[in-house]
Amino acid sequence: MHAYKRGGATSYQLVASLLTYAVVAHWNCIADRGGTHPDAWAYVPSLSGRQGLHPLARIASQFMGRVPHVPVHVSETVGDKRSFNPAHFVLSPSGAGSRHVLLLEDTWVGGGRLQSASALLKAAGVDQVTGLSVARWLDPGREPTKLFIEGLKENFDPDVCPYTGAHC
Repeated sequence: MHAYKRGGATSYQLVASLLTYAVVAHWNCIADRGGTHPDAWAYVPSLSGRQGLHPLARIASQFMGRVPHVPVHVSETVGDKRSFNPAHFVLSPSGAGSRHVLLLEDTWVGGGRLQSASALLKAAGVDQVTGLSVARWLDPGREPTKLFIEGLKENFDPDVCPYTGAHC
């Protein structure tokens, strides 16, 4: 996952393919969970001080079409990068008024950043936030993750909906 941010063409294409397929294939399931299709999208920016357009934003902007982008930015005060803290982020004024935002995250480690950005959007008046993570970082050295891995019964299947757990 780190390689796609550094310009690795193969890993960039893999992330682009996974994200595009997940959104397109499961678009109606996203609407079913939120009651409506998303009327905006956002991504969780990197807390590491990345400059310029985030690669995930570049990928998403290519297939989200006319669905508006809600800019979420890193605030000037960032504490523990993996903790839940909505103050890690600030919302662009243009983000107000969206009812259902699809929030994209490239890598889920512990969930703190996705949950923090989601809380920020909810506090700004967004009715529904639906999160979608492209990849999950699994550390088998952590006991909860070890148990999760041991409980997996099947290999990854992109046709299994991340929202319903069934084939769409």
